[in-house]
Amino acid sequence: MNEFLRFRRVAYGLCLAAGSILFLTAPKAQTLVNEAIVRVPAQGGPLTPIYVTYDPADPYTFALLDDADGRLMLWTRPDPLGEFTKLLDIDANAVNGSAALSPDGSMIATSGDDSVIRLWARDGALKSELKGHEGPIRRIAFSPTGEYLASAGWDKTVRLWNLDGTPRGEPRLGHTAWVRAIAVSPDGKVVASAGWDKTIRLWNVDGSKRKVDALQHGARVESLAFSPRGDMLASGGDDGAVKLWRMDGTPVGEPLTGHGTWVWSVYFSPDGEFLAVAGDDGAVHFWNLDGTRHSEPLRAHAGSVSVMAFAPQTGAFVTGGYYDGTVRVWNADHSAVGEPLRAHDAWIRAMAVSPDGTIVVTAGDDGTVRRWTVSGQQIGAPIFAHKAWVSSASFTANGARFATAGYDGAVRVWSRNGDLLVGPMLGHTGRVESVALSATGNMIASGGADGSVWLWSEGGESLKTLTDAHDGPVTAVAVSPDGATVVSGGKDGHVRVWSKAGEPVADIAQGEPIDTVVFAPDGGSFAASGEAGVIARWDLAGKPTGEPLRNDGARVRALAFAPDGGSLAAAGDDGAVWIWQLNGASAPTVMRGHQAAASTVGFGADGISVISGGFYDGRIREWRIRGGQS
Repeated sequence: MNEFLRFRRVAYGLCLAAGSILFLTAPKAQTLVNEAIVRVPAQGGPLTPIYVTYDPADPYTFALLDDADGRLMLWTRPDPLGEFTKLLDIDANAVNGSAALSPDGSMIATSGDDSVIRLWARDGALKSELKGHEGPIRRIAFSPTGEYLASAGWDKTVRLWNLDGTPRGEPRLGHTAWVRAIAVSPDGKVVASAGWDKTIRLWNVDGSKRKVDALQHGARVESLAFSPRGDMLASGGDDGAVKLWRMDGTPVGEPLTGHGTWVWSVYFSPDGEFLAVAGDDGAVHFWNLDGTRHSEPLRAHAGSVSVMAFAPQTGAFVTGGYYDGTVRVWNADHSAVGEPLRAHDAWIRAMAVSPDGTIVVTAGDDGTVRRWTVSGQQIGAPIFAHKAWVSSASFTANGARFATAGYDGAVRVWSRNGDLLVGPMLGHTGRVESVALSATGNMIASGGADGSVWLWSEGGESLKTLTDAHDGPVTAVAVSPDGATVVSGGKDGHVRVWSKAGEPVADIAQGEPIDTVVFAPDGGSFAASGEAGVIARWDLAGKPTGEPLRNDGARVRALAFAPDGGSLAAAGDDGAVWIWQLNGASAPTVMRGHQAAASTVGFGADGISVISGGFYDGRIREWRIRGGQS
């Protein structure tokens, strides 16, 4: 057995409320920031903090969203030197969402993929649900006075809400794509919104018409910020540029550039004299408002800088690294405060083995894609492309290319050398749960949390969209070696067979949520399994091809056929890899070694080597099977 991979967990998605700065008033503000973001004891596994925001009324209390399961936590400590204690830990159903604390700290708002905003009391009691959006809600913000809440969603609308849960006027319409950023002016009279239609829109809260209500950023916008005086707005997006605007819509100077491909965060300094910008290049850039450099860029992280917060009394600030898994605290003169703080090891969600058994592709919660030799040597540098968890990976049968898909809603195709060939392919509403390639890569199938299956050409063009393929997330897809048939499995417990033209061929009620489907090498049959640990095999017409196979009742997360089709491997929540000889000649071989769940499995070209990945332990293990023994 050869184990050879240990990912570092990233400071994933430590997003701040769009257009806001976290002002800390504690005497040792940098210590407070340091402790608040990092030194939180995980319960039952690593945390995946996607959103953190301080209580405006209490500098020692903050709210945290855990993206792994959508939990809302509230942490506090009695003084700057004390330890944090957890006041609240509830399931807020806020996956991929955001949070906001009311100005008086009495209420917490959360949003997520389920299109609902929830208002919570500090003791965790659900006060109300705000329903109206259709699709995920990525950003919410309270007005500075706490009179209303603003929200931005996938459905292209901006909405204002009274705190009793009733809408405050009609939805603001005008955006033509996903709204990703929202900010409220310091006086609460104007709401700014922006998104992937490349425009910024300004809305008067009282409903009156503005003379100028649309600004053209020219690229997809991810972040907005009002200046402290409310006379200026900053926008940053996927062109790597930051643009400044007066409130009458006129631009201020030339765009600020040099931040990498994406700008994730823009913030005005507390005194409004300069702008701080964080992007994909691993640096924090400081700009005077006349477009000159306020100071030299601070090389803060390896990979994207995803979070910043300023302490106004000391000028100290904190940054979080999207990929390097560290949080750093800095003095006002940009000198580091202590050593970098590192987060937990990441979970491996996806793995694919090249058909010749020479390359293992792994991906997980740190957003990276990595290539390895079977002996454990990393091939080249990690690939930083996906902006969130990578949920699925798949090789072509000829091993020339592989595909990845993730929670950023994108599908990408790579050469075996790690060069991007196609993508990002965008179409799903929300995260992509699964991806598969035909033998030569001339067709790609992807399944999404929105219940759809998309079929793509080799060049990334959409061939067919099966909008309602399943009633719920499509957690597994497979393409037959000849590209003529697609199989999908979903949380609804159904396995469905489709022609390459998108016509339904068979509908199989498996009776359990499906986690994995895989074709046999000859393409004439396939296997499927999921939460109940029952592995069923079917022909393309939906008829069983043998008796169901069973492990010890644990959920099965991955299946793989041996190259000759004579064996089938399963990996699951019991931490074991089970291998059956399909001729029934012997009892299954069981290989145990992972701590908790094994999430991925694949055969080498020799049919003897088996590679498995651990969901929680962050390890890849290689096994050799001879004579039924591991």
